[in-house]
Amino acid sequence: MLWLAGIAAGVLLLLAVPVDVAFAVRRRERARVTVAWLWGRMRLPVPTGPAKPKAPKPKKKRKERRRPRVSGGRRALAVLRTPDFPRRALRLVGDLRRCVRIRRLELALRLGTGDPADTGRLWGLVGPAAALVPVPPGAHVEVSPAFEEAVFDLDGRGEVRVVPAAVLAVVAGFLLSPTALRAGWAAARGAP
Repeated sequence: MLWLAGIAAGVLLLLAVPVDVAFAVRRRERARVTVAWLWGRMRLPVPTGPAKPKAPKPKKKRKERRRPRVSGGRRALAVLRTPDFPRRALRLVGDLRRCVRIRRLELALRLGTGDPADTGRLWGLVGPAAALVPVPPGAHVEVSPAFEEAVFDLDGRGEVRVVPAAVLAVVAGFLLSPTALRAGWAAARGAP
């Protein structure tokens, strides 16, 4: 039993080591993502881009079910109608955001529809929203319209640091909360 506690302690210690994620996105090029662990001793490039299509598998004949099937939309509605679930989900997003430390972030976004009038309408919605979103320290974000062409160009690069143990603790706290358990039960039943 002591060896099991030693293995668990070792795993927790390894999960407490920060993971650095560096990325670069360029127009019309593949994104580059690198994950570094153990203070840069282990580096792993992450493949990006579309995966090779798999050959289609032959369809199997389905057996009839005894219970009527509940749709995914009805399950999602049941989860959203659970008391305090939306507030608890927003709190989860905030807690996860605090687990990620932005070391450097530079983003430039150009967007346009090809028609100056439509781009102006779009910019009337996006421009104020982009100005109101708070930019974290260490980040530079620029959003601009392109009236002359239909474009959605994103250029950026950055580095973030995440501690996996902190993320797992936040997610486990959410999943084991009474609100999430009630929402899971409501989704399993398919009714609010």
